[in-house]
Amino acid sequence: MRGTKLILMEVGNVKFLDSLNYFPMPLTALPKAFDLKELKKGYFPHLFNTLAHQNYLGPIPALDFYDPDHLKEDTREKLLKWHGKRQAEGYVFDFQKEIVEYCISDVEILTQACLKFRDLMKTETTVDPFQESTTIASCCNKVFRRNFLKPETIGGNSKRGL
Repeated sequence: MRGTKLILMEVGNVKFLDSLNYFPMPLTALPKAFDLKELKKGYFPHLFNTLAHQNYLGPIPALDFYDPDHLKEDTREKLLKWHGKRQAEGYVFDFQKEIVEYCISDVEILTQACLKFRDLMKTETTVDPFQESTTIASCCNKVFRRNFLKPETIGGNSKRGL
């Protein structure tokens, strides 16, 4: 932990790492950053996710539920176009189906990005970022020390790196 931020948690033989420590970007940016052509993050009305709407089946929720005012201009324009098209075609919104699909999509995007990042790092640097580090900074330090730092050039360097 660093302050109240969880860096690493191990339970038995399972290791939990926060992907934001490696990819300081929104999930929507990962498909482009890692050239994941078949994956694209969709839209979900997060403000519609209340107890009263858990079993909603009906017209697509109003645009305000998608919180468009807190999006970047280009993303907002894409949302407006997408939402308008769904309204025009009389799209039936099934909350339970939509939330499951949205969550699965998020997991697929994050999984594919992590796998691609790991493969790239291992191929290009011989460092496995998720086995040998807990943040992008510690990963870069490991890459430097393993691949570029000449032996005996840092005084007082212990095996633990302290």
